[in-house]
Amino acid sequence: MSSVLLKNGGNDMNLLLLKIFSTSIRSGTYPNSWKKSYVVPIHKTGPTADIDNYRPINITSVVSRVMEKIVKKQIVQYLLSNDLISPFQYGFLNRRSCITCQLDYFDHITECVDKGRSAATLFLDVRKAFDKVPHKRLILKLLSYGISGRLLEWITSFLTGREQLVKVNHHLSTSKPITSGVIQGSVLGPTLFIVFINDIVSMIKYGKPYLFADDLKVVYDFDYNDMNIVSKIQEDLNSLCNWSEKWQLTFNPAKSGITYFGRWKPSMCLYMYGDLVSNTNTVTDLGITYSDLTFTEHANKVVSDCKRLTGFVLRNFYTPEARLAIYKICIRPKLEYCAHLYSSFKSADRKKLKVSKDSLRNAY
Repeated sequence: MSSVLLKNGGNDMNLLLLKIFSTSIRSGTYPNSWKKSYVVPIHKTGPTADIDNYRPINITSVVSRVMEKIVKKQIVQYLLSNDLISPFQYGFLNRRSCITCQLDYFDHITECVDKGRSAATLFLDVRKAFDKVPHKRLILKLLSYGISGRLLEWITSFLTGREQLVKVNHHLSTSKPITSGVIQGSVLGPTLFIVFINDIVSMIKYGKPYLFADDLKVVYDFDYNDMNIVSKIQEDLNSLCNWSEKWQLTFNPAKSGITYFGRWKPSMCLYMYGDLVSNTNTVTDLGITYSDLTFTEHANKVVSDCKRLTGFVLRNFYTPEARLAIYKICIRPKLEYCAHLYSSFKSADRKKLKVSKDSLRNAY
């Protein structure tokens, strides 16, 4: 069923959907006809020939997404009203976002440096996070948070017995069963994921975590004479690795790392699953690139990307209406993303962004 038909179906359509949804919840079963999805691979970064550089987005049933919204609302309301979601989780929740996560994080780092202390941030990348969630362990997590009965049966039915086909350039693969994961592109999937990963922060004893869905960073502030800081971070890292092995959601050492802020920047030897965690100076985190609280590289990248996109638009679109629409959709969001952090930028970097925004406005 198309979204247009669903939207224009009127009261008769609403009554039919109400009957379907009520029957589905009361019986604790998710309709089999909604369990087949089409996967469209979306390139993230890196070489296009590397399959690990693609994000699989599932195109699911429109009617299913409507029902998922109803179920999601009830689950989130229950979790929040009972304070079951960690306050360190910023992803997929009302009044929390990338912006609030970054503001709190940089405020913490800046306060630490202003007091003459140093800080180390441990960045951890979960390997194929949304695709690897084991269904049986997720059900155990839901049960531990008090979600049971027909609703738990419905969620179990929602997760199991699914099939997917990969769609690339109008070509379809053969259908394959889905044995793990929370369905990227679904409405309910992100909520189920934050329930699954929720207790990971309890493994952290010495640092302060900042969690956006599966993106985890942990801040440790210390004095120059703190001789135990390495052992403290390693102890937390060991606990996190133990959690990941228990719940079958492993970290990727190659994409994890540690960076430092302040006057004293030690080079720490930390290990994850026996592999050395890299020390890095420049970090790209939640779309923001920085090095020791300096955002010059990020400002340069934003200006460069906007100029490149502007050139493309001016060469290929000729009417003011089309150009303005592309500007609002593709270019302005790049300039305005996490703009609340611009006050932390150097004046020269802020000037670059302002000049770029003014010139782009004139071009359109």
